[in-house]
Amino acid sequence: MYTSRNFKAIALAVALFTFASFAAAATAQFTTIDYPGAVRTYALGNNPAGDIVGSYVDLNNEGHAFLLRNGVFTSFDYPNALWTDAYGINPRGDIVGQYGWFDGVNYIVRGFLFRYGQFIPIDISGHQNTMPFKISPKGTIVGCIHDNDAFGYTNLDAMYGFDLSVKGAVDTTLVRSMNTGINPDGDTVGYYFGTPTGTTLPRAGWSYAIREGVMSWFQYPNAFATLATDISANGTIVGRYRLASPSTLHGFILFEGQFESFDFPGAALTAPMGVNANGEIVGYYAAVSGTQVSYHGFLLQR
Repeated sequence: MYTSRNFKAIALAVALFTFASFAAAATAQFTTIDYPGAVRTYALGNNPAGDIVGSYVDLNNEGHAFLLRNGVFTSFDYPNALWTDAYGINPRGDIVGQYGWFDGVNYIVRGFLFRYGQFIPIDISGHQNTMPFKISPKGTIVGCIHDNDAFGYTNLDAMYGFDLSVKGAVDTTLVRSMNTGINPDGDTVGYYFGTPTGTTLPRAGWSYAIREGVMSWFQYPNAFATLATDISANGTIVGRYRLASPSTLHGFILFEGQFESFDFPGAALTAPMGVNANGEIVGYYAAVSGTQVSYHGFLLQR
């Protein structure tokens, strides 16, 4: 697919991975991100300039996208959409995301590119749902396409990760996959719902990285599911994992074959969603107070 001069080798056997926790490291600084007045906030992507995009839910239970730049929030919505989520932003400020739509029969998900204040629809033909996640500096967009089953749920056997070039060419990955991150060299990460051929341990979800058309599989040690969500310019991969029991989500960083696990302090779950060239990670976490669960975005600087 693409070339990479800086891609670090990650095609290592799981048994060779080492891992550690840096939650108590003095250099790790978490910052909570809450859209003003929102009941839930999710930080979903960031760029090297420190711009952060995501989504929030207001008091009317309606979902909107946001851009956080220089400490200032800007809310935006795809016209007439049921909800809008912003997932990725590249260095020049192009934003990609998803929005909900009712076509008269089905509730479906479509994609968009938001550039210079204008929405450009992203709707790959042949599938009900088009879900962009990230956009590279060159404008390549990654995500997934899939159909719904008879009950309106995701049909995993119709799901394919995709790369969409600036010229409109679509390159799909294997079935039951989602492409969730891409770096400046075109190296792509994503995850797969199932057990890859040739692996020995059955799991609910594996992650992969693609370099020059070659796919490498990886799992957080002893995890039941590993979900990579983004990759930075130097090959740092972030995502989340869960054990078979308990099923709590934890964050991970994978760099040069070494895993690091982390959790937002005191959180019930931690879900990293984006990493930029400076190593800054954004995502969201759940906080529990009594019977109440609240969701907040976070920024992690190390």
